[in-house]
Amino acid sequence: MTDIVLISVTVAVLVLLSVITRTNKLSADSGELLSFPFTNSMRGVAILMILVGHISGVMGIVALNPLASTGVTLFLILSGYGLNESFRKHGLRHFWRKKILRVLLPYSFVFIALAVFNHNTSPLSWALNLLGLRTSYWYIAFIIKCYLIFWLASVAAPPYRLWIMTLLSVGLFFIGGELEAPQSFSFLFGVALSHSAISPSRLRNATVPKILLRPASIACLTFVIGTMFLAIKQIPYVRAEYYGSMLYDLIQLLINLPYAVSVMFALYGLKSFPSSRFLLFTGSISYELYLIHFPFYTSVEKNLIYIALFFAGSYLFSYIYQRFIAVIEHSFTKRLIRG
Repeated sequence: MTDIVLISVTVAVLVLLSVITRTNKLSADSGELLSFPFTNSMRGVAILMILVGHISGVMGIVALNPLASTGVTLFLILSGYGLNESFRKHGLRHFWRKKILRVLLPYSFVFIALAVFNHNTSPLSWALNLLGLRTSYWYIAFIIKCYLIFWLASVAAPPYRLWIMTLLSVGLFFIGGELEAPQSFSFLFGVALSHSAISPSRLRNATVPKILLRPASIACLTFVIGTMFLAIKQIPYVRAEYYGSMLYDLIQLLINLPYAVSVMFALYGLKSFPSSRFLLFTGSISYELYLIHFPFYTSVEKNLIYIALFFAGSYLFSYIYQRFIAVIEHSFTKRLIRG
């Protein structure tokens, strides 16, 4: 079976699961843009894009290269949006405690297991990895920087924190390198969405022609923009002369962000999208799926059975791991309350 057929079958199965597992047990606002069910389902889509993108990359299917990076962009947009919504309700209360329990703690157990397996005994390596300062899980290191930028801007000057975050994000673009620079404005974009309190009613009341504000129109426009920059990236001269440069990173940024927005609004146009139990479940374990799949995806054989086992194993162990972390987090929180 050819590689492209394997990936096509994998995507078809994932889409089928998303369609046949619909539920009607959702709140009235579940179909609203960036409601909880919508964002949770969107996290499911994001991690599936990353999984399929990584597997297709191993198989050498370059046409699907944008999938993984677009999935990461979606994750960061949703993280920025969710964090700012929490800030609007609760401020910075228990900010770092929550990040340690929900981000660093799950990552730390995975790192320790991998370090023991790989006979990594360097204290410096352990310290840098556990703090998320230097790790093969580059997303962990990057999201911690985003949290730090958000926290600094919120502490220093709350009324101007969006401007401060913008300046710091520009700095992140210049120092980020080929993985982080193209994502330097993704988290900020999510914060800005929350800050502007975007909603369907606000879109309806805008002075822009209504046809341009339809989800399908926004999805198509941003898809065209992303595809335009993807075409520029594929020009041999651009790849030969500018690969690894800031211009190349900027082109990649202008692929990732428009594509992520396109996916978001395309799915928003599907009113039944948030009702998929498969996507809701996938979204609920999306972070664990990222942690569990990452060390193993490069070992997946070009065989449908291996791919099926990879997905099934990733889902099973991610769910078990999430339950394990939930027990530890609950126990730790109870002790703090008692103390």
